[in-house]
Order: sequence, then structure tokens, then C-alpha cells
Amino acid sequence: MINHEIVYNNVTIDEAQEKRFINRHRSRDRTITIMLVSVAVSYLVLTLPYRLLWIYNVWVKRSYPERLNSISYVWKIHYIDHFLRTVSNIHFATNFIFFILLSKAFREKFRQLFIDKFKSIISNRSNNNNNNNMDVCSSIVQSQHVKGG
Repeated sequence: MINHEIVYNNVTIDEAQEKRFINRHRSRDRTITIMLVSVAVSYLVLTLPYRLLWIYNVWVKRSYPERLNSISYVWKIHYIDHFLRTVSNIHFATNFIFFILLSKAFREKFRQLFIDKFKSIISNRSNNNNNNNMDVCSSIVQSQHVKGG
């Protein structure tokens, strides 16, 4: 069996290492592509209805201005507008979800920045509360000891 070696950036690697290296990069590239396509598609799906309503409103104002005198029409458009604006704002939350689901590096940094930091803050607070409770208890015991003795 012949072992082929390749020199890459002044480092000698064999074919097995090269295949692992290439597969790792393909996997990373595939994940990035999926993430970008997901973000683009979610943007279109979640914001397009609001934009279409906006275009429709402009068309109605120019073509049929008498419809704007109808209270029922105005209320319908008002509620539809608010609903579609909410749906389009959901897009911002979906970006976060895509990054959490698809990016291991993002998950690790998120965990470091928020979850681990939060846990350390909570543990420090509980330690401080325990120390304060111990101080209060010891001062009560000392005051009772002084009264008794």
C-alpha cells in the first residue's frame, strides 16, 4: 500500500488527512449556504405580504379614493396592516433561531457570553446571600450570648 503525501502550506499531510480537511470545509460551506438561503427565504416569506399590502394601499388611494371614506374598509386595512407588520418583524427573531440551529461556533459563543455568565452571576448571588445569612445568624447568636452572659 502506497502512502501519498502532499505538501500544503509547508506542512506534509497524507491523503486521509487531506480528505478529512476537504470534507470538513465542504460541510462548513454547506452549513453556511443553508444558513444564508434560510435567512433570505424567511425574509421574503415574512416581509413580502406587508410590502404587497403597502403596494395595494397605494394603488387603492390613487385608483379608488372613495374607498377610503368607508370606515369598514379603513378598519380592515388597519388590522391587516398591524398583523402583517407583526409577521414581518418576526423575521428578526428567525435569524437568531437559524444561527442557533446551524452554527456550532455561534452556539458556543452564545453559551459563553450569556448562559455561563448568567450562571456565574446567580451562583455569586447565592453565595453572597448565604454569607449574609451566616453574618446575620452569627450576630444574633453573639448578641444572645452577650445578653445571657
